[in-house]
Amino acid sequence: KEFLQEPSKLIGLENKAGNIKVHIQVDKYYIDMKVSCKDYPDGSVELSLLGSNLPEYLKQSFVALTLARIRSQGDDPLAGLPDELPDEDRPPEKKVVSKMKKKINPRRMKFQTAASAATERALQYQQEEKERLRIQKLKEEASKPKVREPRIYAVVSYMYKDLLKEVAESKCPACKKKVLPSDPELCGKVGKKMRADRLYCGHFYHHHCLTTYLSKPPFDDTCHTCGAQIMHHKFNDTKQALEKRWAQKEARQQEENDFNEMFGM
Repeated sequence: KEFLQEPSKLIGLENKAGNIKVHIQVDKYYIDMKVSCKDYPDGSVELSLLGSNLPEYLKQSFVALTLARIRSQGDDPLAGLPDELPDEDRPPEKKVVSKMKKKINPRRMKFQTAASAATERALQYQQEEKERLRIQKLKEEASKPKVREPRIYAVVSYMYKDLLKEVAESKCPACKKKVLPSDPELCGKVGKKMRADRLYCGHFYHHHCLTTYLSKPPFDDTCHTCGAQIMHHKFNDTKQALEKRWAQKEARQQEENDFNEMFGM
């Protein structure tokens, strides 16, 4: 009740069973959910969605994100990280698959230029350095003292403030239009290109806007809103790969234009 704003409200409370039912709403979008914690406040927390008028893909995404939040409340923040950071001059090894075709004939191996090998080493070093910095940042964050919130409060607050409120009120940083339609009934008419994509930093973009932003020069990969590096499982191409793909596309277009101009088409 401390942070819920009308028309959001508590719709059910069962102290003995450890269940709480909450209706959270921002503008015309709402989520009804049930949060259970048998041994409050430190017991395991369960979440179930009772109803919502959000698009189906967002409902599934929000439940998955909140469940991950629940698990993180009791997990070791350092779990899964290496015990020691690698040396400064030698980042952790990360395999880079070369796109060059393997030379079966040993005599032809000499035609692999030193420039291509140097480029591949540079790309490998960049990826390894990025991974090293990511691990270092995670360790720094995990080492900071954290105040543990009551688990039910943390779950409801996260679903309300970080997910529903963010997607319902935010505008796409690229096109400056609302991420979701003003009328929830219009969500079914929205194509896949205009679906809302949530980045790891928490900001929402239209899928088409994000694709265009990442795949065209200057191939920037930072969030418009917070400046964090854009990380999304659907967009994992390197900047070098995008630049190469763009150059090939432009070359093909130039060939077509020259052909049309030559034959007066």
